[in-house]
Amino acid sequence: MKKILIVFFIGITSCNNPGADKKVITVQDTAIIKDSLNRLRLQHNTEISFMWDTFTCGDIDFDKIPDSAFVYTPTAGDKGFEGCINNICDNRIVFSNHLPDINLQNSLWARIENIGDINKDGTCELIIRPDWFSSCWGNLYIYSLEKGQWRMATEVSARRCEEEPLISHIFKVKNKYFLEGDDFSDGDEKKYRVEIKL
Repeated sequence: MKKILIVFFIGITSCNNPGADKKVITVQDTAIIKDSLNRLRLQHNTEISFMWDTFTCGDIDFDKIPDSAFVYTPTAGDKGFEGCINNICDNRIVFSNHLPDINLQNSLWARIENIGDINKDGTCELIIRPDWFSSCWGNLYIYSLEKGQWRMATEVSARRCEEEPLISHIFKVKNKYFLEGDDFSDGDEKKYRVEIKL
């Protein structure tokens, strides 16, 4: 019988208030992490270990309970290398409430922030920036819950090495919301905005 290795790497950051105090991992969070690890192993049919970051995200679903998002990435093992399993590099975001998981393809770690309930449907939208092994260039995504599943609603190209809050890429003009990105296709970096349509 193979032994299961669990690597406990917990980075705790704030999802919508960069200056907030670090969140304490609760007994409930620990149970969610354990259950999530078991589900990930079953999904990949492997006993590979996972690391995760924890983000406090405010009250995503307006149930008056602060929510956390756990971003999982595989560790190095016989089925792949750090961040990937069988050359598939995906992250899984699991929430501390009843919300469904988000699977981020072609990513190694990620940042996530709550941007508020833009479409006023009772669940906040999220901005997510997947990371990668190299380069400061990547994408920003807006995710919205639709019919019980997270849907990627908007994306832009953007720097991923910046330290500023992701929500700084959101702009409201009259009654419309926009996601700002960086265009670097012609050699000169320029800002551009895409309307967030939900």
